[in-house]
Amino acid sequence: MSFRLGILAAVTAMTAILGGVQSAQANYFVWTDPDSELTLSYPDTWLRINNQNPDDVFSVSAPSGEDMATCRVGVREDKRFLYYPQRYRDAVQKVAYSTDFWSDVFAGYANVKVHSYLDGAGLGHGIGSYALITYDELFPKADVKGMAGIMLVSLYHDDAYIASCSSKKLAFERWRGYFGSFLASIETKKIHNELFVGEYRDFLNDINIIVNRPDGLETTRY
Repeated sequence: MSFRLGILAAVTAMTAILGGVQSAQANYFVWTDPDSELTLSYPDTWLRINNQNPDDVFSVSAPSGEDMATCRVGVREDKRFLYYPQRYRDAVQKVAYSTDFWSDVFAGYANVKVHSYLDGAGLGHGIGSYALITYDELFPKADVKGMAGIMLVSLYHDDAYIASCSSKKLAFERWRGYFGSFLASIETKKIHNELFVGEYRDFLNDINIIVNRPDGLETTRY
């Protein structure tokens, strides 16, 4: 599946699951991560909260605390696949950011049920996968049962972007439009040009290798 078709399939699937994005009645804040230059927007009625995971760069909570509706975004450096040409990004995603990746993420929850899953999804310019799940969230002192969430991961250049929005399962219908709007707003800094037809090394800037003959009569440069 091509990158564009993968994104189209992801958006179509998310629309079917999340429904249409709710019309906004509030103003929106735009936030930019100073390190990765990721940008996103969220309603000005939502509140910034402390990040929970080491990779998190942004976390926000909906006004209704009883529903436990939150969204968060993390950035994780991943330089393992920089040497692969961009035409292999679909194959790389299926190896690095597919079901095995989510299995590790889900290990932090209890009673996880995956209701929908799709490869070829992504955030911004990247390509990845998404999962729609219900679960029981584990806290240090108590269990929070009956949660629902949508989670996306996307690999682009040397970073993996991980985003999720969740709420109590009974309140998910109430917040799904806002979740979809938040996730759709995430944009990554563009690095690769999709119009490239090949991958070229800038060999003109390589370090010169100079070889002198023992008699000093000839010098060869590589």
